[in-house]
Amino acid sequence: REEHRAQAAAVVEPLLRDQGRYDDLVRLINRKIDGMLDPMERRAELVRLAEIEEHGRRDKFAAFEALSRALAGDTPDEFVQEELERLARELASWSKFFAVLMDRAAKLPDPRDAALLFRRAGRVAEEELVDDARAIEAYRSASAADDDADESLIALDRLYEKTQQWELLVEVLERRVSSDVSGADRNELLVRLGYLRGQRCSDPRGAFAAYKEVLDNDPGDQSALAGMQLLGERDALVSDVLEVLEVCYRETNAVEKVVELFELRSRL
Repeated sequence: REEHRAQAAAVVEPLLRDQGRYDDLVRLINRKIDGMLDPMERRAELVRLAEIEEHGRRDKFAAFEALSRALAGDTPDEFVQEELERLARELASWSKFFAVLMDRAAKLPDPRDAALLFRRAGRVAEEELVDDARAIEAYRSASAADDDADESLIALDRLYEKTQQWELLVEVLERRVSSDVSGADRNELLVRLGYLRGQRCSDPRGAFAAYKEVLDNDPGDQSALAGMQLLGERDALVSDVLEVLEVCYRETNAVEKVVELFELRSRL
């Protein structure tokens, strides 16, 4: 029966298109889609339906709905995403596009595929909707789906700093430090982490640990030295700070600084 229906549709569809009977053509294609079991064939037919809705019936909203249906399934299609984004821009339907992306991403079985859709949703929320809260929601979902993707953490880093959510920013920086980042990039993250712990989160011991890790690798790092010197103003840390600074100054041949430390110790 389904085979006969498909054969009949193959004959009737060109006639309806040639006659400009797009409403009838859309109804015919929708009935055909309803009987399809193969997800790839269903997606291809929905893309074709969207083309007819947009260019035949001149209804971009209906085309958007057809492409939203095409985005469903176990594997997201890049072409469908790009076409949906184009229509979202032309229709100023960013909020709806965001909702579609979030819904589809939550249903994908592959966490990496899900993370890609969540990150696209995050970009839409941040750049088009200018909605930091929804952008954070999307990027958090992306990070939860795929821990290995640094893009999500970088976005959360940016957004938490912008919205001054310091405790959450510290968590993100700790995760970034724990990833494969190394060298100067790692030191930069650690210096930021030290500053946040010491100045924003009332965690001077945590700040000390971050700065010390940088200075253990690079005793001449000026940002870490400045942060460590600032921690030396805290009575509870002064002894530990002076010990670290002395090692750094000796290793970098900063003789005057070593003398200053001896003078400072004599006054304590």
